[in-house]
Amino acid sequence: FNINQEDMMYFSSILVSEGTNLNDDHFDHDELFRALKTPITKPVDIDHNEDKIVGVILDAALMNEKNEFIDVPNIEVVPADPKALADLQSVKFNIGVYAGIWKFMHPKAAEYILQGASDKSYFVSMEAWFDEYDYLVDADKIKRNAETEFLDQYLKVNGGGGQYKDKKIARVLRNVIFGGMGIVKDPANPASIIMHVENPPHSTDIHKFEDEEAKLIAKNIIRNLEPIDSTNIKEKNVDIKDKKIIEFSEVKIMSDK
Repeated sequence: FNINQEDMMYFSSILVSEGTNLNDDHFDHDELFRALKTPITKPVDIDHNEDKIVGVILDAALMNEKNEFIDVPNIEVVPADPKALADLQSVKFNIGVYAGIWKFMHPKAAEYILQGASDKSYFVSMEAWFDEYDYLVDADKIKRNAETEFLDQYLKVNGGGGQYKDKKIARVLRNVIFGGMGIVKDPANPASIIMHVENPPHSTDIHKFEDEEAKLIAKNIIRNLEPIDSTNIKEKNVDIKDKKIIEFSEVKIMSDK
């Protein structure tokens, strides 16, 4: 792609990190590796608002905890090179993304990102689809099934306290597809910083969000895929606000905001 377009501002950031975020959603090593390239061509928005799309993700790559790029041979091969996977088992990593903002159309969004890179007042927050999950109780992964799904009630996403028998509980997302990212002030992954900006706006005036709706928000948005023939909407979806269902092919997509 052409990175010298005058109406575009480009920036790099940390989309997601291996481990458990502040919403108690856990991204494990192999799952992130498999989903590495799924953010590409997905939208960049303000505060996870689909009516405020301001740019597009152009590339994604593995980064270590020092935010240095990890060179993985044959990373584009699907399924991934087994040796490459084996070599990465001892490395805890992030997924870094490179994105473009349509700065002529959205100058304020460009300024928020520039400010975030300068003083860490703005971050990015991933948006992801998934179709199932397991549990992480302290360090133990537990398969979700009919015998264990009672653990749902303890998850933060369902209004629980994030504890089960004095042990921390999280959900381990499976079959993740990253669907975009928001520019936010309060991310569920504090490591999701804006790192580097290219071709910034000419104006040096940095504006604050002017409307209340755009000030608050954002923890990571999670979207749950259910089979279209499913007749039972799980209890975990009850607390979703402003529920929307989009049907296509064999999948029903639930968007919670």
